[in-house]
Amino acid sequence: MMLKVNKKNSDKLILERKYKFINWGIHVEKVEKYFQLVIIEAKNKGYTENFYISRNDEERQIQIFSGRRPMEFKQTNYNASNDAKKRELSYENGAAIVISQTELGEVAVILYPYSSEKRNRVQQYIIWKVFSDPTHITDSVLKSAVRDFFRYVHVSSAFLSESFVDKSRIRYLEFISKRYSADNGMAKILFAHWIWIFIGSIGSIASIYGIWPNSPKPDSFVPIPESNNLERAILMAKMEGVAFKTPSALDVVAKFYVSPTINFPLNKDSSVFALVSVSPFRPSDSDFTFDAGDCRFLGNVTNFDPASNKAYFSIQTISCTDNSKNAFSLNNTYAQDDFTGFLANLKYPTESNLQVVKEQDGSYSVPVFSNALIKFSNPIKMIKYVGQVNERF
Repeated sequence: MMLKVNKKNSDKLILERKYKFINWGIHVEKVEKYFQLVIIEAKNKGYTENFYISRNDEERQIQIFSGRRPMEFKQTNYNASNDAKKRELSYENGAAIVISQTELGEVAVILYPYSSEKRNRVQQYIIWKVFSDPTHITDSVLKSAVRDFFRYVHVSSAFLSESFVDKSRIRYLEFISKRYSADNGMAKILFAHWIWIFIGSIGSIASIYGIWPNSPKPDSFVPIPESNNLERAILMAKMEGVAFKTPSALDVVAKFYVSPTINFPLNKDSSVFALVSVSPFRPSDSDFTFDAGDCRFLGNVTNFDPASNKAYFSIQTISCTDNSKNAFSLNNTYAQDDFTGFLANLKYPTESNLQVVKEQDGSYSVPVFSNALIKFSNPIKMIKYVGQVNERF
């Protein structure tokens, strides 16, 4: 008798989960239309930064995220007279409101603040609320969440002024967001599944690593710029990588953690970019597979057409680390067998370029944490072992 009751309850839960997924497909349309109105209103109210909408139906995510905002010049090189020879802009970015559905059907609303190399909040995101069903994302919920998002924008930005009410509200939201910590039963409910369910987006993500303070976080294996972006990108890649099963030596889905600064005429020195692997990568002559987050791909933009806003992204270096902290590398300048790698749009994999967007300072770039397809002209046969590292990604 107990077995029959359990089966009945199980069938009921499966049916409820199915309807939650159906409801998401219906309500995400409403959310997207509302977000479009929000962006228009932000422009009308004089916000100088660019906001964008990203929707990923495969991962059941939708978000508004900010573009890069130039902050100040940072002096990096000096001549004999101690005068700055090279001046680079530092940026703030990362502000986002993310609505995402988990594998269990719940829907989470997560807010992310602005961050920069010199300015970061102690609490890196706010879990605004978790709903049991997409039908609970009503107009009033969207209005309230977006209002708090722009409060977060004001409080976290180096440029915008915030009111006492804004600061008080954000402090309150940061406090109640801790209800989803590991010490609270809600966290166990939210993540009670056979895979580590993630809540996030192309632009920002809250993973199990971030929500459980005591969980280990992957580290970078060499110092690189925007290290906070690398850590976040690795977390996102590991969670998204669950959807990819088949390794390849010919192409890899990867995520930007350093986006290039593209100007016209093109300056290759400032157009450097970096990605972390999302799909598994296995050289054809190797029996080892590098999983999501194990590899980084570095390169620069070698061609840019401002008329079409399209650029050619060339891969120069592949760096991977396995589970035993063995490091491998391949550079298309020094490898015995040169490789040619470039980026393509996931939706248009036959094209050998990517669409770029114009930033507020007049330069062009791609959104950090967005995904692209790395394609090689020939399968990568082997990457060179270079030694062991103290810290893995």
